[in-house]
Amino acid sequence: MVKIDGDSSDGLKLAWLFWNAIGRPKAFAKLEALESWAPRMEKLMRMVSLPYCEFRWFIIWCTRLPDEDTGAAYGNTWTAENLRIAKNPMGSLEKQFSTTYYEVFLPKSAKRISLLRDRVQQEMDTRSVSKPIPAVTYYDVVVADKENPLAWQLEKARWLTAVEDAFPMLHPAPGEDMDDFVDRMFTPFKAHRGWRCSRCEYGVGDDGDMDERVKWCADCHDEISMDMADDMELLQEIPTISCLGQW
Repeated sequence: MVKIDGDSSDGLKLAWLFWNAIGRPKAFAKLEALESWAPRMEKLMRMVSLPYCEFRWFIIWCTRLPDEDTGAAYGNTWTAENLRIAKNPMGSLEKQFSTTYYEVFLPKSAKRISLLRDRVQQEMDTRSVSKPIPAVTYYDVVVADKENPLAWQLEKARWLTAVEDAFPMLHPAPGEDMDDFVDRMFTPFKAHRGWRCSRCEYGVGDDGDMDERVKWCADCHDEISMDMADDMELLQEIPTISCLGQW
């Protein structure tokens, strides 16, 4: 499997970019092919005295087909189609490089690259929005070694997940940030009378006050019931008769 990273040479990164842009032909899907293209890519880059970060946009431009949805051409359609059907793509690029670069690309390179950059950025933004970020689970956080997980880590992750499922309201409400959520959870309820649960019903209370909670949702009811039960347990632990007389 070919692996190209930030430590690879500019020529090898350009070779991979070129191979990927022309449809990833299987005949050249091996490291030896890309390594043979790398010095030839560097030679073309030196011919026009461009750094890697700028020359790569020329490669993208000359290999980009028109957009499927709009038909807009942000690249060079002729070279993009020609390089895809060539038996020797790298040799074809070298053969037509001078004409393509100096006569077609260079006269309007600033405008071409500006439009191409904007379009590529739009596509990246669209992909990032359409592809939701995977939710982080307790298993991801607690279990250090995913291949050989420890039993206690698996049990802790399972228990935390079960607690999270049992108390689904223990997280910020829609539109509520984390700071407000923490304040609401650890401050007396009367200090947050302005907060409203979206699933409870509000109206005129028994005492005639407006905007009182007249019907509690299941989650809020369970939450306040547990608080009341905790308060009753504390009251039962307080002795009703002073123990001082026993001494």
